[in-house]
Amino acid sequence: MKFACYLPAEDPLFVVVEIGSDAWVAELLMAIYEELNSESRRYRDDLRIFKTDVPIKPTEDLHSRALQWLRRQPANSHLEDTTKLASFFPNGSHPSGDRLDIIVADAEVLELVEDLDDPEGPYKRKVKKDI
Repeated sequence: MKFACYLPAEDPLFVVVEIGSDAWVAELLMAIYEELNSESRRYRDDLRIFKTDVPIKPTEDLHSRALQWLRRQPANSHLEDTTKLASFFPNGSHPSGDRLDIIVADAEVLELVEDLDDPEGPYKRKVKKDI
């Protein structure tokens, strides 16, 4: 199966990961981590992955739509490491290719989600980075 994965960080990244349908979620998570880190960037290893169906287009506002989705995510969307992919994706990934299959989040992304309602959120993040 091919999964359309999106990390809505300050510097967002879209990657496609291919893995067998009989794989565990932990294997998909490792494949995503390796793909993210192969793009000459370094991501932390505190990644969490969520099953989603957010439309990829229009790409101009994909970042904000992905963050909003994380803010209101369905309770059963977090993919647990100890589960087979087939139980979350019994029919495979989105066949049309027009939707994200996975949203990837790390501590930075979760902080962006928390700051959605805080108008001073971007300022606080900048101050924290400058310290």
